[in-house]
Amino acid sequence: MQYRAFGRTGWLVSEIGYGMWGMAGWTGSDDEESSGSLDRAVALGCNFFDTAWAYGDGRSEQLLGELLKRHPGKRLYTATKIPPKIRKWPAVSTLKDEGLVCAIGISINRWQPANVLKALATGLIDSVQVVYNIFDQAPEDELFVECRRRNIAVIARVPFDEGSLTGTLTAETAWPAGDFRNIYFQPDNLKQTLEHVAALRPHVPRDMSMPELALRFILQHRDVTTVIPGMRKVKNVEANLAVSDAHPLPTELMAELRGHRWDRWIDIP
Repeated sequence: MQYRAFGRTGWLVSEIGYGMWGMAGWTGSDDEESSGSLDRAVALGCNFFDTAWAYGDGRSEQLLGELLKRHPGKRLYTATKIPPKIRKWPAVSTLKDEGLVCAIGISINRWQPANVLKALATGLIDSVQVVYNIFDQAPEDELFVECRRRNIAVIARVPFDEGSLTGTLTAETAWPAGDFRNIYFQPDNLKQTLEHVAALRPHVPRDMSMPELALRFILQHRDVTTVIPGMRKVKNVEANLAVSDAHPLPTELMAELRGHRWDRWIDIP
C-alpha cells in the first residue's frame, strides 16, 4: 500500500481508502461479511475509512466503531458526517477548538465540483470529497487546481460510477425496492450509461479488469489524496487495494481515457 499526505494536516493516509456506504445503505449487506472485509483492509494497509450517520442510520458507524476497537494499536483515520441533534450546526472553528474534530471537510454535490470554491477561500476547509472517475473528470478543471494551491486534501468518491465501471451492469439489471441504485439508474440513465461503458470496454487492457483501470486512472492524478471504493467482500478488498502497488498507466492509454469524459446532469429525487 502506498500513502499520500492528507493536505496540510500532515497525516499519511492510504491512497486507497474504504467507502462504507454500501455495507449499510445498500441492500444485500451482511454485517459479519462487512466486518471481515474491514479487518482484511486494515491487514493490507488501508488506514482511511469514510462513513456517515446517514449510512444505515448509524449502522455503518457502528461497524467502524467496532473495527477501531478490534485494532487499538493501529493509527486509523475516520471521516464521517454526523448531523447535530438540535439540527443547528456550530461554527467550524468551534468544532476544532473544542477538540471534537481534527479537520473539517466538505462533500461536494454530484457533478458540481466548482460550487465549493468560495468555501475553500475561507481557509477553514482541510479536505474535499468529490465524485471523480473516468466519466466524471470535471474536478480537474478548477477544483483540483485550487486544492493544490491551498494544500487541501482530495477524497475521490464514486470511483466506479455507482457500479457501472465494474462492467457488470446490463439493461436488465435491477435492485430490490429501496436501493439507491434504482433511483440513480433510471431507465434513460441506465441506457446512456451502458452505451458509455460499451465505448470504454475496448480500451481496457487484456491483463486488467475494468475496476482496476478505473482506480488506476484516479490514482494517476497526483492531486487525489485517497480514493474510497465501496467494498463488502474480502475478494473485492484484496483486488482493489492491490491496485496501489501497480505501475502508472501508459501515457497513450491515459489520453484515450480522457476522451471518455462525460459531463452530465441527472435529476435524482
